[in-house]
Amino acid sequence: MVQAPYVNQNALQTKGVDLDLIGNFDFGGVKLRSEFSATRIFEWNLTLQDGTVQRFVGTHGVYAVSSGAGTPRDRATWSNSFVFGPATITGTLYYTSGISMESPDAGEGCISTDDNGDPFPPSCHVGAWTQFDLTGNYDFNDHFSVYASVLNAFDRRAPFDPANYAGVNYNPTWSQMGMVGRFYTVGVKYKM
Repeated sequence: MVQAPYVNQNALQTKGVDLDLIGNFDFGGVKLRSEFSATRIFEWNLTLQDGTVQRFVGTHGVYAVSSGAGTPRDRATWSNSFVFGPATITGTLYYTSGISMESPDAGEGCISTDDNGDPFPPSCHVGAWTQFDLTGNYDFNDHFSVYASVLNAFDRRAPFDPANYAGVNYNPTWSQMGMVGRFYTVGVKYKM
């Protein structure tokens, strides 16, 4: 037999806005599809049973359940695909805003400190992340095509993040390609 009283549990409240804009254009033989998607988080609050409110937007939290990935306030993607005949080239820009290395569920102050207890790095902040990918493909016919990509085309390095515990000194949730570096692929597809 299991017996337990009814209790009020924690309450989670989020507020934000998502935006998705798509445009299709034809320039006399060259088609462009442009898509912009963005998210802005206004609130991500956890109210505990004792009434305490923990606010996570722009921090490394919820630290205990997110591998220290954090809750960036802003994220955006802008993709532009140019189609001319059997060829398609797409450029995609990704953006994730920086976060504070603080988290209400991990205690007061900076999560990462040096031997003296001072914030490490001194700013107690992880910088924003941007990445640009370039992909393309060429369809020779209905069965045969070639493709290529350059991911993280500008070879951006991941921002320093010693507080994340899913990666060593970087945040794999938002900036994995910053640890991989510029990455090329080339391939052939054949459909039967």
